[in-house]
Amino acid sequence: GWPELGVIQAADFFAFANAAAAQRGFTEVTWAVFFGKLVKQAQGLASTHAKDADVDFPALAGLAAELGAPPATAAAITRANTAMEVLTLLNASQDPILNPFLRELVRRATNAARDFAGPTVAIHYAVFDFDGLRLA
Repeated sequence: GWPELGVIQAADFFAFANAAAAQRGFTEVTWAVFFGKLVKQAQGLASTHAKDADVDFPALAGLAAELGAPPATAAAITRANTAMEVLTLLNASQDPILNPFLRELVRRATNAARDFAGPTVAIHYAVFDFDGLRLA
């Protein structure tokens, strides 16, 4: 529902896009991302391209454990190959930590975006799965 002129594709350039938005006078940025991009942004990575940035699976497992995930789930997250596999693990088990897990990743990504953009830009998130379902 956004007008075409209101949408800018930033792709993998997380730091640059946030800094450029601030430099151009944007006062609000909404990141619409898939789960995997959210994870990398939550890690505070300047570039989220696969060649530049790996998902920190042990950190994701640690977060899941902090939020009360069973040890088997945390161990499976550590062994995951993709961020989407992590999401699938949490969805498949209908784990009650999924929503707090997403909220914490959004909080961390928002803080990272603010670090790159500065204090004058309000940061928001819309997180989706590959089927277009809004997760957070």
